[in-house]
Amino acid sequence: MKIRAKQAGLAMVLLFVAGIGMTMLLGYWETESTKEPIKYTTGEFAGKNNPADIRGSYSFGDIEKAFDIPVATLAKAYGFTEEENPGESFF
Repeated sequence: MKIRAKQAGLAMVLLFVAGIGMTMLLGYWETESTKEPIKYTTGEFAGKNNPADIRGSYSFGDIEKAFDIPVATLAKAYGFTEEENPGESFF
């Protein structure tokens, strides 16, 4: 039995739609990030946010909120000056 290109294309689209629909029904479909880092569960830092979970989409404000590190400190650590980003006051 040979599968034609149109049949394969239709099957792929249906599989794609069914997969998304199933994850939506089961509650696993998420389109927005919560920007809440995972927490340590054991050890000295149990209950505190894990800095290894900082993602590339985090802004300095998100990091400040999650880890209590002032934005000005982060900006200085990354070498930003007030002139490089005049829209936000880091200092």
